[in-house]
Amino acid sequence: MSSDEEYSGRRFSTRNADLPMDERFLKDQIQGIELQMQSLEKNLSTALEYSIFASLDNQEISTINKRFSPFDHETVVRGLIDQGKRFSILATEIGKFKHNPPFDQKKLQKLKKTLTQKNKKHDNSSEFAKYGTSKEFKEYKSQIWELSNPDEPMPPLFDEEEEEDIIVSSSTVGLKCPLTTKYLENPSTR
Repeated sequence: MSSDEEYSGRRFSTRNADLPMDERFLKDQIQGIELQMQSLEKNLSTALEYSIFASLDNQEISTINKRFSPFDHETVVRGLIDQGKRFSILATEIGKFKHNPPFDQKKLQKLKKTLTQKNKKHDNSSEFAKYGTSKEFKEYKSQIWELSNPDEPMPPLFDEEEEEDIIVSSSTVGLKCPLTTKYLENPSTR
């Protein structure tokens, strides 16, 4: 039997830890996962950006029409940021895994265990640990604050006890044109 026939005939199975793993097959699988992750990260970034824009539009409508009940976009934004962190964890651990041949079932099981532990650690971490360092979340909250409370400084996003070693000054992002004093239609923060 040729090596190509062996390769095409083997299947990746985690049921029997005694079976050898085909390294080429596993490398192909990892490469496929990495390509899918790149695509998903781009989609995630786009979804986060659009969610923030939708939230800002929603907030602006609710300030104009008091009977309008805004959708809770913050939950969506937080979920997208969490998913981005999970992608980051996965990319890091797969990178470590693929650069550490030879591959075997024990290493694969260790990868799965590590991913589970790191994702649980992230899920159980404080709000500040999850979102306090996210540039997108800070910009999102400051823009929402500016729409709801124009010309007022934004209070800290998280409890003071978690931020005791970090010095942050308050800032405001102006979404009104200084000449016409009308809200900008397509504000850019980049």
